[in-house]
Amino acid sequence: VSADENIVSMFGKHFNRGVIAMKNSDFDKAALEFRLATIADPENYTGYYQHAQAVMRQAEAEKKLGNEEEFMALTDAVIRDLNRVLEIDPNDKEVTVTVHQAMGEVLYSRDDLPAAQASYQEAIKLSPENYNLILTVADRFYNAQDWEKAAAYYQDALSVKERLNVVDDKDTANYSALGNALSKLDRRAEAMAAYQKVLELAPNDTGTLYNLMVTQYKAGEEAEKAGYELLRLEDFL
Repeated sequence: VSADENIVSMFGKHFNRGVIAMKNSDFDKAALEFRLATIADPENYTGYYQHAQAVMRQAEAEKKLGNEEEFMALTDAVIRDLNRVLEIDPNDKEVTVTVHQAMGEVLYSRDDLPAAQASYQEAIKLSPENYNLILTVADRFYNAQDWEKAAAYYQDALSVKERLNVVDDKDTANYSALGNALSKLDRRAEAMAAYQKVLELAPNDTGTLYNLMVTQYKAGEEAEKAGYELLRLEDFL
């Protein structure tokens, strides 16, 4: 009993010091304290997770300085910590989702898109209606110009939001990004449908009117067969 109480006490001491250091943006000290917490209680997953968060901040700082080798070494440590959390198996779905998403973010920062997608997909599999998570993943692939994956994730997220009836004005950017990704893939009929969704939320969005006009022009006969009418010049002006 005394040994167990000592473990809890030592873990708590170092963990709390780590939390305070994180709040003060002292990531070196935070990483040290969280590391000591994992030594005090190697079966408590929260120590590993918080250590990963602190080390990731250190890694980001090294990347900004252009120290790629140090960045990779630090993110290796982050990946080890996150894998350790999964090995311990916290038996909490939200925690597991968060860890898989964090793993995806780390791998994405290392430009390892296939591995990042696998981690993101594990998170989505556990929380398939978490549209904020799916939109985050869509944004990642959109920024990487992986139009196929970006379009698929935007479609999934927006389908969930439509089904749950929680689409709002902020989704104009998401529908617009979906339209752009589909347009890049020459899936023009679907792109126009996405742009139309933007106009339902923001009828006077001139950028979307322009995108729709250009997409319709490129679609030509295909657009006519789908039943779309070309925008009149006065509509755009």
